[in-house]
Amino acid sequence: MNFLAAGPVRAGAFFAAGLTTATLAGIVVGEPRAGFAAGVAAGLVLGGFGWMFVRPAEDP
Repeated sequence: MNFLAAGPVRAGAFFAAGLTTATLAGIVVGEPRAGFAAGVAAGLVLGGFGWMFVRPAEDP
Protein backbone atom coordinates (compact mmCIF):
# COMPACT_ATOMS: atom_id res chain seq x y z
CA MET A 1 0.00 0.00 0.00
CA ASN A 2 1.29 3.42 -0.96
CA PHE A 3 1.88 5.83 1.94
CA LEU A 4 0.21 8.71 0.12
CA ALA A 5 -2.85 6.66 -0.85
CA ALA A 6 -4.75 7.88 2.22
CA GLY A 7 -6.46 11.24 1.72
CA PRO A 8 -5.56 12.83 5.08
CA VAL A 9 -1.89 11.89 4.71
CA ARG A 10 -1.80 13.35 1.20
CA ALA A 11 -3.52 16.53 2.41
CA GLY A 12 -1.05 16.84 5.28
CA ALA A 13 1.90 16.53 2.93
CA PHE A 14 0.51 19.26 0.68
CA PHE A 15 -0.27 21.46 3.71
CA ALA A 16 3.28 21.06 5.02
CA ALA A 17 4.74 21.90 1.61
CA GLY A 18 2.67 25.09 1.30
CA LEU A 19 3.39 26.19 4.86
CA THR A 20 7.12 25.55 4.59
CA THR A 21 7.51 27.26 1.24
CA ALA A 22 5.64 30.42 2.21
CA THR A 23 7.31 30.64 5.63
CA LEU A 24 10.76 30.34 4.10
CA ALA A 25 9.85 32.99 1.52
CA GLY A 26 8.71 35.25 4.35
CA ILE A 27 11.99 34.75 6.19
CA VAL A 28 13.97 35.55 3.03
CA VAL A 29 12.16 38.86 2.52
CA GLY A 30 12.35 39.75 6.22
CA GLU A 31 8.71 39.17 7.19
CA PRO A 32 8.50 35.75 8.89
CA ARG A 33 5.10 36.43 10.49
CA ALA A 34 3.56 37.42 7.18
CA GLY A 35 5.15 34.39 5.54
CA PHE A 36 3.71 32.10 8.20
CA ALA A 37 0.24 33.62 7.86
CA ALA A 38 0.36 33.27 4.09
CA GLY A 39 1.72 29.74 4.55
CA VAL A 40 -1.26 28.68 6.64
CA ALA A 41 -3.64 29.98 3.98
CA ALA A 42 -1.64 28.40 1.16
CA GLY A 43 -1.34 25.16 3.11
CA LEU A 44 -5.10 24.94 3.60
CA VAL A 45 -5.74 25.51 -0.09
CA LEU A 46 -3.06 23.03 -1.15
CA GLY A 47 -4.23 20.49 1.43
CA GLY A 48 -7.77 20.62 0.08
CA PHE A 49 -6.45 20.31 -3.45
CA GLY A 50 -4.26 17.35 -2.52
CA TRP A 51 -7.09 15.58 -0.75
CA MET A 52 -9.72 16.03 -3.45
CA PHE A 53 -7.87 16.02 -6.77
CA VAL A 54 -4.50 14.27 -6.45
CA ARG A 55 -4.50 10.49 -6.64
CA PRO A 56 -1.49 8.15 -6.73
CA ALA A 57 -0.94 6.12 -9.87
CA GLU A 58 -2.20 2.55 -9.88
CA ASP A 59 0.30 -0.25 -9.32
CA PRO A 60 0.91 -2.35 -12.43
